[in-house]
Amino acid sequence: IGEINKSKTIEQMQEVYSRQHIYINALLESGTYVKNITRIISNISDAIISKTIELSMDETGDAPVPFAFIVMGSQGRNELTLSSDQDNALIYSGQEDDLNIRQYFNNLSTLVCNNLDKIGYRFCDGNMMAKNPQWCQPLSVWKQYFQSWVANPEPQNLLEISIFFDFRYVYGDININNELKEHTKKIVSQYPIFLNLMAGNCLHYKFPVNMFGKIVSNDADNKHLDIKNPIMLIVGFIRIYALKYDIEQTNSMERLNEVYKLYSEIRQLYSNINIMEAYEYLMMMRIRNQIDQIKLSQTVNNQINIFDFSEKDKNELKNIFTELTLLQSKLSYEFKS
Repeated sequence: IGEINKSKTIEQMQEVYSRQHIYINALLESGTYVKNITRIISNISDAIISKTIELSMDETGDAPVPFAFIVMGSQGRNELTLSSDQDNALIYSGQEDDLNIRQYFNNLSTLVCNNLDKIGYRFCDGNMMAKNPQWCQPLSVWKQYFQSWVANPEPQNLLEISIFFDFRYVYGDININNELKEHTKKIVSQYPIFLNLMAGNCLHYKFPVNMFGKIVSNDADNKHLDIKNPIMLIVGFIRIYALKYDIEQTNSMERLNEVYKLYSEIRQLYSNINIMEAYEYLMMMRIRNQIDQIKLSQTVNNQINIFDFSEKDKNELKNIFTELTLLQSKLSYEFKS
């Protein structure tokens, strides 16, 4: 991070980024907890984003009005891995119809996202980035977005927009970020049906285990398992309770700890499910697989070859899938309406 802060060019940050897997591998081998590893990766990314914005503003000039650059999804939760893409947005003060301000921030956002891509953070496949004008808007429009998502939810869009409920400030005017946070809390508290629909999305995931209890592929080649899917079930489950109980934290494990600390009935409901242990094990498999892919110069993703699983991995995954099935059942009961 010190090197990043001293960088004078995008190329210098690109060089630092290309070495991070070496440090992450050392942390893994030393037995560091996954939650600390993903936070370190996220901290590195935060530093790169901040420096990239500053270097980009050297080209665009100073911002005409205050703004906040935010991140969502895994980065918003401080849960970045080595294959994460960009999930970011920009919020600015000012009027929606001020074309000069809009043009400035569209130019800045495009330059920032393009530079992040050069460094190594690939573009989001779903275009959930600040360079998309839809996600580079004044605060008033962002408030309308969240109002619409919560008050008039479309079940088919919930998976897509759920990452926005993990947003976290990285650069700019934090007061803009905080005002949107307060608006979001207020809206969610007024429309509890929104959480019921989010819970419904968590129930759709089918575990890759056949009728004989054998782990099978959920990929077209019948060889690979997308390890991200069961992780996102856990993340989505925790997000629901964080929103329901107005939890400030965005990190999944911190959210769950806070819910358990404040609401004993929730802790009791899920007391026989090792949610934290399941998350830790799945994320550890995910990052180890990504480091192996980097070493072999392969595409870095979340696909793990099921034929490479050790017997320990197979048994652990079966136990995790059994417990997460129980989690789905209890979540369904809790939000049955």
